[in-house]
Amino acid sequence: KIHFIIGSTRSGTTLLYHILNNHKNCIASAEIKHLLLFYSKYHDMKEVTAGLIKDVDYYASIMSLASDHSFGDRKLDITLGEKINYFEFCRRIYFAQADYKTDLNQVNCIIDKNPFYTLKAEMLSKILPDAKFLCTVRDYRGFVLSNIQSFEPFAKNLSVPNHSIVWMFYNKLILALEERQRQSVKVILYENLTLYKEEIFEEICKFLNIEYDLNSLNYQQNIRNKLEKENVTGDRYIYKRD
Repeated sequence: KIHFIIGSTRSGTTLLYHILNNHKNCIASAEIKHLLLFYSKYHDMKEVTAGLIKDVDYYASIMSLASDHSFGDRKLDITLGEKINYFEFCRRIYFAQADYKTDLNQVNCIIDKNPFYTLKAEMLSKILPDAKFLCTVRDYRGFVLSNIQSFEPFAKNLSVPNHSIVWMFYNKLILALEERQRQSVKVILYENLTLYKEEIFEEICKFLNIEYDLNSLNYQQNIRNKLEKENVTGDRYIYKRD
C-alpha cells in the first residue's frame, strides 16, 4: 500500500513523517517526487528499459545533492529487461531510500510525505484508488509565526498576508478533498498531534491498518543515531521544514 502525508509546509507534515518512519511496518519518504515525476512517461511500462535506467540515473544524481532525499546506501534494485509494472518500480525507489531499515520483510506500508501532493491529490486518487491521505493542518497563528521564524529566507521574508493566503489555499484544498472522499482522508490538527500524541497516533494506526506501536513516537533517537552515523554535529538536521 502507498499512502500520503499532505498539507502545507510548517503544518506538521515532517513531524508525522518522522513518527511513521520510525514504525517497523512503514517506510516513509520525504518529498522525493518520483511517483508523479515518471508517471506520464512510464505509467504503462511492462519491463525495465534502457531509457528508464538512464532517466533514473539522472534523477538519482539530482537527488543525491540533498542528503535527506538520496537513495542512501541501498542500491536501487532494477535490471534491464526485468518484467515489472510502474508501481513495482516506484516501490523499489521507496525501498532504495530506506537504508535505515534493517528488516524490509516487516514493511507493508509506504508513506509518501509531500506538501506539493496536496495540489495533486485528485490525480493520486485516480492512479492509486486504495491510497489514503493524512492531511495535516495547523492553527493559522502558529503557521504564520513558524514561517516568520523559519531558517528558510523565502519563508521568513514573506509578509503576514502572503502567509495567510498560503494557509487558506492549502486548507481549502484539504477540506474539499475530505468532502469528496471522506473514507480515505484523515485530517490531523498539528496542535492535537503534539498535545495528545499517543491518542492521535493510535487513530492514525487504525486508519492505516498498521499495528499501534508506541515506540514509533521515539523518533528523535533515530535522528540522533543517523547524525552519529553521518558524523554530523549540532542541531542543523532537526528538521527545518515544519
